[in-house]
Amino acid sequence: KGGYIFYTKSAGEAEAKQKAYTFNLERVLDRVTQPLLVIHGGRDRLFPPAQAERIAREAPDATLVIYPDGNHVCNNIAYKYRPLMADWLKEKLG
Repeated sequence: KGGYIFYTKSAGEAEAKQKAYTFNLERVLDRVTQPLLVIHGGRDRLFPPAQAERIAREAPDATLVIYPDGNHVCNNIAYKYRPLMADWLKEKLG
């Protein structure tokens, strides 16, 4: 929470929340020119899986992986997503 307040240059939590509510990727995703790997946790309490699905649908060359047991940023299952990321990068860069 403190990091978001700092990086958004908000005066406090209320202002940071308002900025978070208005943040979106409209008119941005369709301009992504590189392959995009979208990894999402099914147990993410901040963003529902539908948001990851929308990102993957709107970006031109996106791969979507949803881990049902993953939390926000899937850091509870790094052993699952890190090998996938490495393989995906190898495929895209190879």
